[in-house]
Amino acid sequence: MSIMARGEGKRGATGIMDHGNPSDQQDGLGMDIIFAVADDSSNCYHRTGIWGFGDMNAGSFFWAVAATASALTACGGGGGDNPGSDAGIGPDKGASPECVTASQCDDGDQCTIDECLGSKCVYTPLDCDDGNLCTDDTCANGQCAHDYKPLCCITEVDCDDGDPCTTDTCYSYACKHEVPDTTCCKDASHCDDGDPCTLDDCQSNKCTHQIITGYCCQNDLDCIDSNPCTSDTCEEGKCVHVNAGCCQYDEDCDDDDPCTQNGVCNDKNVCEYTEPPGCCSNDAECDDGNACTVDACKDLHCEHSSVGACCASDADCAVTDPCKVGKCVIPSAGDKGECEITLVSSPECCTTSVLSATFDDLKMDGFTATPLYGEGPGWVVDQKRSVSPPASLYFGDPDNHSYNVDVQTPVGGRAASAQLDLSKTLDPELRFQVWKETEIVASSDVLSVIVVTDDGDESVVWSTAQYPQFANTSGAFVPVNISLAAFAGQKVRVVFEFDTTNGFANTYEGVYIDDVLVVGKCQ
Repeated sequence: MSIMARGEGKRGATGIMDHGNPSDQQDGLGMDIIFAVADDSSNCYHRTGIWGFGDMNAGSFFWAVAATASALTACGGGGGDNPGSDAGIGPDKGASPECVTASQCDDGDQCTIDECLGSKCVYTPLDCDDGNLCTDDTCANGQCAHDYKPLCCITEVDCDDGDPCTTDTCYSYACKHEVPDTTCCKDASHCDDGDPCTLDDCQSNKCTHQIITGYCCQNDLDCIDSNPCTSDTCEEGKCVHVNAGCCQYDEDCDDDDPCTQNGVCNDKNVCEYTEPPGCCSNDAECDDGNACTVDACKDLHCEHSSVGACCASDADCAVTDPCKVGKCVIPSAGDKGECEITLVSSPECCTTSVLSATFDDLKMDGFTATPLYGEGPGWVVDQKRSVSPPASLYFGDPDNHSYNVDVQTPVGGRAASAQLDLSKTLDPELRFQVWKETEIVASSDVLSVIVVTDDGDESVVWSTAQYPQFANTSGAFVPVNISLAAFAGQKVRVVFEFDTTNGFANTYEGVYIDDVLVVGKCQ
């Protein structure tokens, strides 16, 4: 039986009351009333809520028994008629307005608790609130999900970024990371002061810069090498050791002359030098006294190019180099000609090129690169620096021009030439130009030249550990000449190897090699 309550004669304020009894209907006490709004157009009602009323005879409402009340049915639609409540009753969920058991109230939604209360279906959402303000709590297929909100925090522990140089705090549920001490460091790579004369390290999150003695200096005292045969001075922050006229070891005979690199200290403590024929270190050494030639030193050898219409006879083209001869070539209709300088055709003078690699076509020119420690920077052709443009052989990462890999592991690699037949030349010699900016400790960041014979034997013929003056070339390419006479008549490969030997201070630019030649005399 249904009771409708309406006010002031408006059907739109009519209510429907269930499970009442005659005495309750008369005095309106102890009623649970479902208040609904009737729909004039479709003869149905929309539920708006449940209320328990006291004296229903008070005020402007009156009670009437509607003989047609049982003909009213729930209108279609759902929660839109149920503001202010998450729980639903029968009509709002599309279920029967009446029920006996909860099984009659199944709405197919696994995220609601379906109950039959007071003969009406009630649907209560599943409670997924985990009490954590940093999660979005949702329900799907009957399972609660708690998705973490990015950058949200409850305590400082949630904000720990693992960086010892930051102070991590949680403010208004958001993490803040501040750097109170700008001198703090995590590893040695953060301590590079750009000074090649300091060994930069990070200890207890503080940078240290130790002066490297023996090569870098602040005054002459930093350069004392305890060798009585050298004069030790500090010039522009670098130690200079000049031979003082005697020697104890072969190393004392290094006079920085590229044409006398094979100095030997004899038993009388005097340096002896063997200078290759025709070697030069500057243009002045190539002056042949001939006004009809332009004299220049290229690749440690003199070149003499003719000046047009200069000579009248062969005498005008005479040169002082015993391995070269000048001839005056005069046109048939003229009285002046041009000097033609040629090599003397003899085993002592005619040179043969066994290898010439300039990398100008942006290819490896027969060299093959292999790593020493797995992944990391290696030997590549790069265009940033060169002696003969546009490119050279470079060890490092061409994207950032450094060989640092941001982990405390060493890096290194080899670049090996194709096989060279030294039986086709006499007194073979390796020549190349090197540019090097690395750590200058002798035992670190070592560049070596290795000769590998056909049977696999390896020999280190030159390295920056042996010749520390090449550890850093001060921003310029410098020439290197290495005798390969010990391998004459053999088939060999020339290998350039760079090895940091450790994972520290690897943020420098690296090593460039250009104009690689293996030359000798003709047979």
